[in-house]
Amino acid sequence: MQAMSTNHHAKFHINMKDISSDVEIKRVDVPNQPTVTFDPNNPEGKYVLDLTQNYNQIVLQNLLMAAEESVADNEAKFEIKQCFVKVTFNGKSKWDPPVEKNSSGLFNLGEAPTGVLAFDFNLNPALLKETEKQIRKLTEAGNLKDAEKLI
Repeated sequence: MQAMSTNHHAKFHINMKDISSDVEIKRVDVPNQPTVTFDPNNPEGKYVLDLTQNYNQIVLQNLLMAAEESVADNEAKFEIKQCFVKVTFNGKSKWDPPVEKNSSGLFNLGEAPTGVLAFDFNLNPALLKETEKQIRKLTEAGNLKDAEKLI
């Protein structure tokens, strides 16, 4: 199976044993967390991913590929990891994105990924940092109108 967007494509392997019209597949949402919505044309935003869920793994794969493409487009001025901001994994502020890919070209998430990964995703962290500096300077100078324009 191949998923495509206007920017890139990725291949996903589905175990057909897990698909049956006789078996009801229940969607499991992370308690007290919003439903994950992914827009490949505008992937930036806040995410809370339950990595036991296939859809959330696919979202993470797409975000990793988008980050990888953004790093290449920006002449490696930053690393993939920097696209993931305010990261918590199972409540702890430590998570390193996978760097190895499997033979299908997908990032290696492990045999059976588990845990809740929360983060803000940004395609150009270098620009984000510069904008945050400008906002901070304008705010400190009392120029709130111009600071709000940058938000």
